[in-house]
Amino acid sequence: MQQEARGDNVEVGFIMVLEYLKDQFNEVDVDGIKDYLLDFTKSLEVTLDATLDEDQQIGLIVHLVCLIDRISRHQAPIVNFIASNIILNHGMLVSKVKELLVPLEMALNISISDAELESRLPGQEFFLMVLVKLIKKG
Repeated sequence: MQQEARGDNVEVGFIMVLEYLKDQFNEVDVDGIKDYLLDFTKSLEVTLDATLDEDQQIGLIVHLVCLIDRISRHQAPIVNFIASNIILNHGMLVSKVKELLVPLEMALNISISDAELESRLPGQEFFLMVLVKLIKKG
């Protein structure tokens, strides 16, 4: 019963975030990729053997939509000078995340580079750092 309530809350939060993202990123077909985004977070939970809370799921989804927007507008990723250490220490995670992103890449006909995975949003953490924290937390 509690798991069901958690799922309902996450779904409501997810829908609200998608509406916000549609308003902010007109060039990204948010409705067209919402299933891919949700599948990514669910698959990531299995990969990490951890449960993502609503904030973590939403944060990853927002980061992915921003990343997709940046790629579609052909903008360079924001440089992460500590990325090589993350990749060195968590190379298997990077490989698994890249594998989980393949369906999204294929659907949008884009390529998400290591540099994109290593990028960050202004005022936010690097995508890979979020994942590393999730591993340590779980």
